[in-house]
Amino acid sequence: MTVESQALNFRERFLNRYIEVPAVNTLTIASLSLLGLSAVSAHAGNYIAPDMVSTTVAAPDMTDWSGTYLGALGSFSTGTQVESWEDGFGGYADLEYNLDGSLYGAFAGYNIQNGSFVYGIEAAYMAGDVLSGDYTLDSNTGWSIYDLRYNSIFDLKARAGVAAGKALLYAFVGGSTSQFEALSAGLVLGGPYSASGFNYGVGVDVLVSEKIFLGAEYIVRDLSADYGADSGGWVVEGVNIQSMQIRAGIKF
Repeated sequence: MTVESQALNFRERFLNRYIEVPAVNTLTIASLSLLGLSAVSAHAGNYIAPDMVSTTVAAPDMTDWSGTYLGALGSFSTGTQVESWEDGFGGYADLEYNLDGSLYGAFAGYNIQNGSFVYGIEAAYMAGDVLSGDYTLDSNTGWSIYDLRYNSIFDLKARAGVAAGKALLYAFVGGSTSQFEALSAGLVLGGPYSASGFNYGVGVDVLVSEKIFLGAEYIVRDLSADYGADSGGWVVEGVNIQSMQIRAGIKF
């Protein structure tokens, strides 16, 4: 073997031992390092901090009252009506009637909701009998006793309230008109006459199923009328009708 051949063999053994083998070992170590980092990353991706889970609280459900609704209602009503009369010759009288009775009808409305704040408009029509059972005569003129009967009431209300869970608490203000008659011994003496004015009150509706709700409402109506042209000088100075109303409806 020549000197050149020996040199070549030595060079090949040196390269195989000190350069190529360590290169393989370095590649293996790098691969294992990458695999280890991937495993750690995957485990970290599935990790949920305990304090985040323990401090998360579900928000309470809030009913959506927005949109159209309608229903039926009934009420028991009490109140007073004050009248005055002049005969053109100096004679006059002030009479105060006590009113009570029941009314039944229907209502419809539309709500707009922003967060928990709910506002809208509602109309209601009711019919029945709200009668005067007696009256107080301030000056005795000897006139015959007669009664009043309210046959119907129409209410238009602007409402605003707050949604709390399945309940809607609200207040309202609006206008009312009513039709009434004058009676004596059950016979109609005059009318129908019209009284008008404003209303106000409070109420609550509670959702009892997905769309059905039940409610209660307290409403006060302050009305007045002038029907002297038809009944010889009678003027209704003030009518105050207070009603407790029970209602059931459906929202769409």
